[in-house]
Amino acid sequence: MRYWIPELVLGVLHPNPPIHQADKFGGLPWGLPQNKWPGDGEGPYVFFAQFTHHLERANLGREGRVAFLFLGGTDTDETVVFVDSEELSAGPTCLPRPKSTTLTEAWVTEWEDDDDGLSDSILPYFMSEKAYYADEFSQRRETVSLSDTLPGGTRLGSVPDWVQSPYDAPPVPPFVFIGQFSGDFDFDGPAPSAEQTGCPIEQEGSSIWSMFFPRVMKPHRRSSHPGAPRKIRVHKDGTYFCDDNCIGDGLAYLFVNPDPVTPVGKFFIQVT
Repeated sequence: MRYWIPELVLGVLHPNPPIHQADKFGGLPWGLPQNKWPGDGEGPYVFFAQFTHHLERANLGREGRVAFLFLGGTDTDETVVFVDSEELSAGPTCLPRPKSTTLTEAWVTEWEDDDDGLSDSILPYFMSEKAYYADEFSQRRETVSLSDTLPGGTRLGSVPDWVQSPYDAPPVPPFVFIGQFSGDFDFDGPAPSAEQTGCPIEQEGSSIWSMFFPRVMKPHRRSSHPGAPRKIRVHKDGTYFCDDNCIGDGLAYLFVNPDPVTPVGKFFIQVT
């Protein structure tokens, strides 16, 4: 089955941020009408990501439709807001309240397409608690190392790499699995400097991590650029990551019923 891995660039480092809606994580939503920002009595929900309809990669049911994902909602589910092309606003949406929480912003510059070699026939086993634990599928798991075959981390497509099991999954069909998301972002090197990002840089050494700070700390950087990272960690090979996006050691999953008129989203988190 096909899947897509995002190539990412930090929002504070993006040389030319898009003027139209694009797939992204954290920071501010782009194109969301202000009156559609969800929340409750405790305040606005935290914006997590947005994805534009793509028939193969992210089927939302209608050309130009965008799904906005927020952390917050019910006891079991987070929140998905769908906005059709004619309702989309221009540019970023302002925070509903000053000092509202924002997550590290990362723009998707490209989706890298690949195939995990799994047959479509295996899909039903990942969408039902009963089928997932059936003897037939248990035997298949013994002969095929699915943990090695399934791509982990953040991706769209293929089947869910369940942290727990499919007990939270909605009925498939009418829902389709869109993707899964981890709590950190991985970036290709070279890593930026503390001066470029305005945040501490933690560098992996031979046995310890060394911390580098900007010469002048910028305590209000996140207010001037919502979504600026709080800290960046750099591996020995030059790749780096940020890990402040509230998923912890689990994964978040997105399913969508791509009805052309009334789409429905189910966005939830499983932790270890």
